[in-house]
Amino acid sequence: MPAPPIVQATLVIPSRPEHLPEVRELVGSTADKAGFPPHEVQRIVTAAFEAVVNGATHGSPLGPQNTINVTVSVYADRMVVEVADQGPGFGNAKADEMPDLASARGRGIALMRALVDEVELVTDGGGKVILTKYRRVE
Repeated sequence: MPAPPIVQATLVIPSRPEHLPEVRELVGSTADKAGFPPHEVQRIVTAAFEAVVNGATHGSPLGPQNTINVTVSVYADRMVVEVADQGPGFGNAKADEMPDLASARGRGIALMRALVDEVELVTDGGGKVILTKYRRVE
């Protein structure tokens, strides 16, 4: 049985942009307190921010009436951020492909993959992005 997280926090926000700073604060302060260096904290925060923006944009069919759940878990060797929305899931999304330069959208999941160590997309009663950043042993 896997070890439980050392620290875990959950934030449920309405699917509205004015709540994004709450996500940034939760993820950033948790990563900082967990001992990640500042450049890694910024990478984790940016990936989580992108996941929440995607949830608000694509996973909120009722707009601000929907909610987005953000769960941050710290383990001895990693930090995991789960972002769950109430949308239809990922379907046939071309998550790993970058759009051409003229496209204004479609870079979110590829960006997340560049910022953290693992990105898992789950469709189960909504969409969920699971971001994992491992601690670097120097």
